[in-house]
Amino acid sequence: MAADWIKMRSDLGTHPKVVRIMSALKADKTRTESGRASDKLRVIGALHAVWSLFDIHSEDGRLEGYSADVIDEMIGFVGFADAMISVGWLEQDGETLVMPRFEEHNGKSAKRRAQESVRKREERKADGSPQSVPEMSASDADKKRTREEKRREEEKHMSSAGEVLDYLNLKAGRNFEKVDANAKPIIARLREGATLDRMKAVVDAKVAEWRNDPKMCQYLRPATLFNAEKFAQYSGSLGSQSASAGAPVNGSSVLAEYADYMRGTL
Repeated sequence: MAADWIKMRSDLGTHPKVVRIMSALKADKTRTESGRASDKLRVIGALHAVWSLFDIHSEDGRLEGYSADVIDEMIGFVGFADAMISVGWLEQDGETLVMPRFEEHNGKSAKRRAQESVRKREERKADGSPQSVPEMSASDADKKRTREEKRREEEKHMSSAGEVLDYLNLKAGRNFEKVDANAKPIIARLREGATLDRMKAVVDAKVAEWRNDPKMCQYLRPATLFNAEKFAQYSGSLGSQSASAGAPVNGSSVLAEYADYMRGTL
């Protein structure tokens, strides 16, 4: 989940896909010029509502349990979600709605890029004014320190996420790669204060519960285990013993087994 703003193009009203959505909804038929303008604004407002919904409730561009009908009801625009699907701005994956290219436009990294672009423009403007140079130099130093701190924090979180993925692969017999899509929900939980031991304990509990269940074993994946709401439920249901470091699970020491795996002795 990202911050309380989203990116929208200044020329969105003339975008070909907006025109196609209006056509799909028959929003531009038998209308006066002022009426068609109102229809276009309604479509743009509905796009803002849908994109904001993903921005608030999704970390990876996926909304599990949502359907096109649910979206239509939430924004009060019948047929709108299907119109978005028809132009490639929304996808239905079973019981999940997916926003293509979420990280490019709506994720935290996209917002950081947008803010960085604004910052560079402001710096270029300031470079043309001699009086602004000393003030900008001090500001640049602060920004550089902040960026370095964020970079170190990101590296630390990515390393920890990789460790959790290795552990999940070991316990569940999977092969999840260390890519953003798999690491993102883990990093989000780390930022909220979750520990590596707690995450591994959740993995142990769910592997033991789902591994031999043909229906549930498919959910032994980062997107489910470390989803914000689900992880809170899974973590809260753990006993105090399984949450402690090195607690025995199925008669063996989890941490000792994982250490052996990392050393290549398993």
